[in-house]
Amino acid sequence: MEIIIKVQGLEEAINAAKRFPGAADRQIDFTMGRAANMGMTWMYPDTPVGNTMGLRNSLFSRQISPSSMEIGATAPYAVFVHQGTRPHEILPVRAQALRFRVGGIHGQWIFARRVWHPGTKPNPFVKRTVDKLIRFIRVEFLEKMRGFMNL
Repeated sequence: MEIIIKVQGLEEAINAAKRFPGAADRQIDFTMGRAANMGMTWMYPDTPVGNTMGLRNSLFSRQISPSSMEIGATAPYAVFVHQGTRPHEILPVRAQALRFRVGGIHGQWIFARRVWHPGTKPNPFVKRTVDKLIRFIRVEFLEKMRGFMNL
């Protein structure tokens, strides 16, 4: 799962800033690079943690062009954590029964031919980070450009 951030109006600001060759381009690159770093800083502690830390270990945030970056998680189940799931039946795939433990690590093993999962609530940890990043990019870039343009 990945989300690509494109800040609305940034391309127009870039074009307007072309009157300041080099300085605007460097500031755009710098702002998006900082945003990519901030993405990891903000997303990491907000990501749910399971036994394996697999979801946290799959996080990424990187700049892909001067005016865009991508952020997300590569774990195959990330979308289910982020979007949630509906109630659903779980059936065995490579065996005749499912096996799971009830009552923690020292609990009783249960075998079942099928189980009904109640579903999970969405935990939009990437979206929360994206919302913060959009505000950060707007404020950071506009403040720097106001300095260049004496606004």
